[in-house]
Amino acid sequence: MKAFNFICTIAPENNSIERIERMIYKGMSVARLNLTHGTHESHFVTITNVRLAAERYFVRTSYVCPLAIAFDLRGPEMRTGEIIERDVKIGESVTLSCSAEFLTKPDGSTIYVDFPIARKVKKDQVILINDGSVALSVDCVLGDNIMCLVRKGGILKSFQTLYIPDIVNQLSQPFLSEKDKNDIDFAIEQNVQFLFASHVKDGDSIDKIREYLDDNSSSKSIKIYAKIQNQFAVDEIEEIITKFDGIIIAPTIAINLRTIPVLERLTLWKCKRKMKPFLLTVESELESAEIYQISNWSLQFVDGIILKRDACRDKFEAIQSLKVLQKVNSIKSEMSDEENEKFVDFSAFDFMKVALASSTVKASITSETSAIIIITNSSQLPFLVYYHHPKCLTIVIIEDEMQARQLNILNRIIPLIDNRELKTSKENFAVEFTLKSKITKPGDSIVILNDEQNSMTIHYIPYDRQKQLKF
Repeated sequence: MKAFNFICTIAPENNSIERIERMIYKGMSVARLNLTHGTHESHFVTITNVRLAAERYFVRTSYVCPLAIAFDLRGPEMRTGEIIERDVKIGESVTLSCSAEFLTKPDGSTIYVDFPIARKVKKDQVILINDGSVALSVDCVLGDNIMCLVRKGGILKSFQTLYIPDIVNQLSQPFLSEKDKNDIDFAIEQNVQFLFASHVKDGDSIDKIREYLDDNSSSKSIKIYAKIQNQFAVDEIEEIITKFDGIIIAPTIAINLRTIPVLERLTLWKCKRKMKPFLLTVESELESAEIYQISNWSLQFVDGIILKRDACRDKFEAIQSLKVLQKVNSIKSEMSDEENEKFVDFSAFDFMKVALASSTVKASITSETSAIIIITNSSQLPFLVYYHHPKCLTIVIIEDEMQARQLNILNRIIPLIDNRELKTSKENFAVEFTLKSKITKPGDSIVILNDEQNSMTIHYIPYDRQKQLKF
């Protein structure tokens, strides 16, 4: 169960409760909503359905699924406006326009661009649309209109990304647009757990988001992840890892393709050094090369995989991908505790908590326990246990709903939201869950780590299911 974490994109047009519930069954731990597309009204429906699907999952399994929700912010990027979809061929003429006239009245020949680039571009410069799936060259500029010729054919759709390699350093866009600010307000209103910041350029980017969030006290617990999508971010990767809560490698055409494998590997180990979660993005329809890549990364402690396309389309490509990934990532590589302590920097944490986490994982490995159970009111101790790389699953009993949902993004951790009306102890509630979920069986050993008492004990699950453990 939960051998790996999956962050799945749910689009407004395919957000039925049944489909989302099926994604939960297949391993989705975080629902990603791309705020670049859709409206707040359509995303509100998706959020409602995600939470209803999680409730239905509880009714069927008796497990309160702490499914997290992440908003992917648009960030400073150029996009086309709404257009009539068409297939363009090499040599055809295409007109780009910065005139607002075409924003509200799209036609079949002119494409609106939401950034004033007409005065920046020159003849023969290359303009790439949708990460290079369509390539244009500038023929001439007439006022706000840019006449282009198609150099690489493809399908033009609404709201696709635009990239101009020759002038990328000359474009100055505010990191937080009014749309981004409205989307952040919407995230606070909907009690969202994560914000994925797109097109980050340096560590100062998070300062702009935090400054905006500081006006709302309830938003301070939101985790902010940086998406590495351009060369500016690559050059400032150390500062970005230090300042952001997590890192997402989401390569675009703005990064040299030949450097991506090295970038991913170096960023992964830098994240582990600083104890920051590391996520990779893949298409929902996995190719064999991507499966091989993910299999390789899973052996190096990647924390999760983002299926970046709509995960609920009719053909259920994402569901098939989840089935494959669950098999591919069922085995994790191991790192000795001595290697881990040399590699990971625990100096920022309380010494006693680090020692408790280390001894818990050592005891679990030595005793070959089937699970680690943590009783806590904070996500810090589960975080420390996680970065000591236990071989078994970790079950966390925690009261704070926000922290429970945020823990759900970490690999091989199953957070359980504590129900105060439970008649049994927290420990026995967790043990019963592991038995029902077939994580453990009678006779197995488990480690129970009680953060409230600063204690760690090893127990054996009795064969008599009516007999509860005594604590």
